[in-house]
Amino acid sequence: MGVTNPKRRDPTTAGGIAVGAIWLWTVLVMLDGIGRIIEICAVSGLGKGAIPRWAFTQVAALSSALQALTAVAFALAALAVLRWVYVTNRNAHALDDRFSTAPQTSPAWAVGWFFVPVAGLIKPLGLISETWRISVAPKAAALVEVPAMLRWWWGLWLANGVLSLVGLRQYIGATLQHDLLTADMLLLVKVAVDIALSAVFSVIILQLSALQRVALIYHSNTGSRRWGRRS
Repeated sequence: MGVTNPKRRDPTTAGGIAVGAIWLWTVLVMLDGIGRIIEICAVSGLGKGAIPRWAFTQVAALSSALQALTAVAFALAALAVLRWVYVTNRNAHALDDRFSTAPQTSPAWAVGWFFVPVAGLIKPLGLISETWRISVAPKAAALVEVPAMLRWWWGLWLANGVLSLVGLRQYIGATLQHDLLTADMLLLVKVAVDIALSAVFSVIILQLSALQRVALIYHSNTGSRRWGRRS
């Protein structure tokens, strides 16, 4: 039997779309990393002192174009991931009514917490961890241990934000060779972090989606049998 309750939705499709979007973004991130390496090699050969305007203009134009494409891909990936977060959180409510006793755990807030300053650094991890626990054991979620990869995922996400902020500020303000090289090295490290982030998060999405699908089908079948006995 499938998942027939309209409040329950098989998350595997949403998860698959999210993973595909994540890796589309990651491919562009990898291309940006190659661009950083080329830029590092080019700038290193310019000698000491100020960067010639023509050289900076050419490499900056190419980098800017690739960054624009990457930003679009990131926005699409974010939308796909947030949709998956919404679906899995709503399913968790359907699996365990106790999860809905606090209004801030609603599916809308599961998405909204990502955009709340300061709280957005903590709450999303907690909500997705709770969704994982409920998906593994709806009636004994408190006994389920959260896998370490969830903490790895969130740590990599925070590292991504710090490196993006620091690296881009350094890059925009670069006027000397040393400044540009430092910025490129930071952004190259960010590429490595992003690849690891995509790999870990993809595993989380696929595993949680599969766990939740099984839980929803079991919940649906159990509910149907109980209804049959009552009738």
